Amino acid sequence: MDNQQKLEQFLANRPGSQELVDKNIIKDPSVAPTLQAAMKDLERAKINDQLGHKIQNRPTKEDLVQHNILKDSRAAPALQAQEAMLARSQLQDSLENKINRRPSVNELLEQNVLNEEDIERLQ
Repeated sequence: MDNQQKLEQFLANRPGSQELVDKNIIKDPSVAPTLQAAMKDLERAKINDQLGHKIQNRPTKEDLVQHNILKDSRAAPALQAQEAMLARSQLQDSLENKINRRPSVNELLEQNVLNEEDIERLQ
């Protein structure tokens, strides 16, 4: 009796035919079996054509570099992250060096780049 109830429960909860078609478990029963192979071939050809069209119209590497999607790098892909980190480090060092060499307010006053009014306005 227990097995009978389990069987009834499984049969009551089994998926419908349309759900099985959607999951590609069975073929569409609305299409004649003789045409199902041709339908599958047509669908595959359609997908193949769409992919071919997308490949033909994809942007070039130069376009991607121009739109800042790709970095213009001659380094191997495995080294590009390290190259970017190095460039960032060099830029940071350069900026720190320029900030350290920046003239003080007193030096700017002596060189007549700033005057007393400018200093009062900045404070």
